[in-house]
Amino acid sequence: CSGGLFDSTQGSTEVAIAMKHWLRYVQPDLTVEVEKESLTTIDNILKIQPLIQGEKIVVVSSGYHSLRTKLAWKLIGRTKIDFVPAAGGVTMQKLIIEAIGCLVVLCWCLGFEWPERYFRKKARNCSRVK
Repeated sequence: CSGGLFDSTQGSTEVAIAMKHWLRYVQPDLTVEVEKESLTTIDNILKIQPLIQGEKIVVVSSGYHSLRTKLAWKLIGRTKIDFVPAAGGVTMQKLIIEAIGCLVVLCWCLGFEWPERYFRKKARNCSRVK
């Protein structure tokens, strides 16, 4: 599970920890590794890619987030990916955020890293605000 504190509404629970608790509830005997520092999709990938062993990757994320996640993994050359969408509602705001996220991923893969770094810094600052 990957994801840190990127929003002040999370309290003190990292995304990865919340996912781990849910996975353990659904399948108690599952071994779960946690990376709880990343703040963006690209940051998730950069931090967990060295931990991945084998060819096949299973990514669980919100359904509306699937395009950005698939795009990022494929652009770095990982093509054997199964995507499992988690339940959740889709709003116009989420779709707009996802479109911006896809553009940020494309910029990053083209060598323009500043948009991703901007959003990572913004998330880091938001998580500190109480």
